[in-house]
Amino acid sequence: MPHDEIFLHSCVVKTFDGENVIIRISEIDHDTNAITPKLKIIKNPKRSFYVTKPKFRTHKFKKEVAPLTELDRYDCYNYELPQKLSEVLGVYSKRNDIRALCKSPYVYGADIKIEALIKMRFLNKYGLNRLKLRTGFLDIETSIENKNIILISYTHENKVYTAIAKQYMFETDANGNRVPFDLNEVMRVAKIEYKKYINQYGFTFELFESTNEMDLIKWIMARIFENKTDFIGIWNMNFDIPYIINRIKAHGLNPKDIFVHPEVPNDCRTFYYRQDNSKVSHMTLKWHWLTAPGYSQFIDSMGLFSQCRRTSKFRTSYTLDSVLKDYIDTGKKTLGDEGSHYVMQTQRFKEYILYNMFDVIGLQLLEWKNQDMTQMVIYSGETPVGSFSYRTVVTTNKLYNALMKKGMIPSSVSYEDPLKFIA
Repeated sequence: MPHDEIFLHSCVVKTFDGENVIIRISEIDHDTNAITPKLKIIKNPKRSFYVTKPKFRTHKFKKEVAPLTELDRYDCYNYELPQKLSEVLGVYSKRNDIRALCKSPYVYGADIKIEALIKMRFLNKYGLNRLKLRTGFLDIETSIENKNIILISYTHENKVYTAIAKQYMFETDANGNRVPFDLNEVMRVAKIEYKKYINQYGFTFELFESTNEMDLIKWIMARIFENKTDFIGIWNMNFDIPYIINRIKAHGLNPKDIFVHPEVPNDCRTFYYRQDNSKVSHMTLKWHWLTAPGYSQFIDSMGLFSQCRRTSKFRTSYTLDSVLKDYIDTGKKTLGDEGSHYVMQTQRFKEYILYNMFDVIGLQLLEWKNQDMTQMVIYSGETPVGSFSYRTVVTTNKLYNALMKKGMIPSSVSYEDPLKFIA
């Protein structure tokens, strides 16, 4: 059965005997256009690098490019690259000190990451012409009283899932009495509140309740696992993801066991969150990244929104409310006249649930209009989306792939080298 394999995202997992690369692809059937999400695992991938032939070593400084005919090609396992390059150059280097080795004016292709090399193979064979993403969004609300997560909403396209802390499911009447309500009531008011979007986009709702915070997190993750959403956006991810991680740890659990898809083999399971601490011209240009192998990749929707509009002036406000008003003509739901999370949590929790729901519904509508996630995959080109914000990396990988097809290669970049090549 003929099909295309569209490369979406990947990650590298170090093992005791090397490394594995886990690749998330969408398999698209030529005849039916059916999309099947799949994971591909490459164990101990091999790679090539190039070194100038001795008779051509007549220069002391890096060349921008060189023809492959002037270079010797070497193949090795990716995890062996620093050691193999040291041997070829005849120099000593500390373990994994690839940057120092790349200062040599005779090294080519050693700075291209293995994920980029693998992605190039897929792009060169299948391209991105049949790219069609399945997107989603996630948002949490936290208790003012005890800091627990009390609401989580997640969309997979037009499906809305909301996990609710049961102990908060009451409203306070005019006499100060607590009046409980149930999931049926939540469903009823959600269908009234969001009738417009149900009619126009076919939104559906699925609700879950528990008094246990971890039950809420696990239920949402189970829905993510079963839907296999390609990319899940979070507005200001650097709040939500660290918060969820800390709450999981507070319960004595390992975040890896919660975030990594159950289909991922044991030797491919890893978890870490990389907070972007780089100095940038605007805080929205930071590109935080969560590594948890599986079908779904979390991204910072606020960062992506800003990255996709770098040629424009920065906005005066990047609140979700402000952006939604400008792009879909409606802002976030309000917190009532009091404007207080505490009041909504303790007196008007039914409305608070609707508030949480619209944070992800609004983002889903925004994505359908702007297609920022699709732009991210396209603009990343040969570069894994985890490095999407690093434009020199994106440009270098693009140049590498283009020149290799013409029998040439750009020199390796050493970031400590003041004469480094910048595409």
